[in-house]
Amino acid sequence: MSAAVKMARAEPVPIQLGALEQSLEFFVSRASTILMREWSSRWADSGFRPRFYHALALIGANPGISLVEMAHFIAIDKSGGSEVIDYMKEANLIARKRSSRDHRRQGLYLTPWGARRLAEMQQDVARQSEPVDGLYTEAELRKLIELLQRLPVHRTHPKAATGGRASR
Repeated sequence: MSAAVKMARAEPVPIQLGALEQSLEFFVSRASTILMREWSSRWADSGFRPRFYHALALIGANPGISLVEMAHFIAIDKSGGSEVIDYMKEANLIARKRSSRDHRRQGLYLTPWGARRLAEMQQDVARQSEPVDGLYTEAELRKLIELLQRLPVHRTHPKAATGGRASR
């Protein structure tokens, strides 16, 4: 038996996390990687990325939301938000309309096709999420989401507040 086969059959060596053991960033990043891998296995062929679904769901829940508000909430910059909106407009999922109260403002709205597509996607995403969601009880999952909702949408980097210089 080769050494490689013996290694493959050996008991896995426990990995020590060291400083990572208490690192929220590590576990959130790791969870994100795992969830994105799941997303890719389901949606890679369509070219539909998670931020597109997130934006579509936000627009569906908040008719008239602005591009800046939507991009801010899903934690992408305005140019990334514009890319998302352009893709969704091209796919006839959303429409932009001027606000009746403030003509300078344009709101984002689902088209009838966008509303149907969102409903289908919500069912697909729920099914896709079952294996991961199933690791937790309903109460644990609600608590995990509640805790993660406390994360600020955007934090100002110290250099941004001082014109590029870190404050002392």
